Amino acid sequence: ELFRATDSSTFVSTEGGGANAVTAAGTLVGGRIVLGDTGGKTVRTRGVSLDANDNIFEVNSIAFKALTTLTIVSGDVTAVNQVYRIAGQSGVDDDLVGINGGGTGRSLLIRPSDDAVTITVKHNGSPGAADNILLAGGLDYVMSNEEDTLSLYYDTSLDTNGAWIETSRSVSTGASHAMDGAEHTVGTQGDVVYAGAAGDWALLGAGTSGQVLGTLGVGADPAWVNAAGGGDVTAAAVIGDNLLVRGDGAGKGVQKTGISIDDSDVMSGVALSPDQIILPNGVAPTPTAEGDAQWETDRDLIVVGDGAGQKFFLPVVNATSDPLIDVDAAADGTEDTLARKDHQHPKHHAKYT
Repeated sequence: ELFRATDSSTFVSTEGGGANAVTAAGTLVGGRIVLGDTGGKTVRTRGVSLDANDNIFEVNSIAFKALTTLTIVSGDVTAVNQVYRIAGQSGVDDDLVGINGGGTGRSLLIRPSDDAVTITVKHNGSPGAADNILLAGGLDYVMSNEEDTLSLYYDTSLDTNGAWIETSRSVSTGASHAMDGAEHTVGTQGDVVYAGAAGDWALLGAGTSGQVLGTLGVGADPAWVNAAGGGDVTAAAVIGDNLLVRGDGAGKGVQKTGISIDDSDVMSGVALSPDQIILPNGVAPTPTAEGDAQWETDRDLIVVGDGAGQKFFLPVVNATSDPLIDVDAAADGTEDTLARKDHQHPKHHAKYT
């Protein structure tokens, strides 16, 4: 046990009476921890103190016992010291389910025995038992490198019979991609950080307004580029409400038209050519919307939707054949369309006399 000195020049052990009297090497400072001095039964005090509530003060450092290895047996280990290496059963990857030896206020630091062994510390793997382990976030912790560490504290009020609770763990940051303090302090607003040719981080200064960040492919640094076709569209005059616009043939300029589409999608102001109407066309169009007219290119027909199906209209064209020819028997005509031909009735032909 530790002893707390009083302001006296001697310290007498109660065991063995006066025959075992201990002599103080100088005056013992009250509240300081009493330590054995070199030789005989002499004690002294140093700067470390112990108050009436058993709090220790002014400790420069604490050195634990030499690191030893605990090997998992059926998921458990038994801890006596403060710091341990954890090895898997039979030297292979293993799960650490419970840690025996917990007591009020005990702390523990563990790590894998080496890089070749992965130790998975199980969260709540032994619920209700005194060796249970509770981890932050409620997830298992996989320790795959010997520099992975886990700090635990034993709390008798946790779970049913007490449990180890996580206080901290190591975090792998990936040193090859780390930024030092200098790189964090350079640059100005708008700069972009990118990986340079040697794998180090570099800064790309802010570009000009309107530019975009462009990649130049593998093995090349990114650069600010002007967006293809980008820029503001301008008009020579104010464009009226609902008016359609068209390009004016000068860069990104536009101009208004006399065609408008109101909020009900009604179009007005369209000037059609007096001798030409071009209909949408296709091989076999099937419009159904009322009044939707399309040209069927396969049979040269006008197909118009009637709201549910289609109506077909035959165009009338000038016939190219003579409808008044001498034939000895009835036969199909040679026209593929509904055709007309102006003609005059001849005199009675000799064939019909």
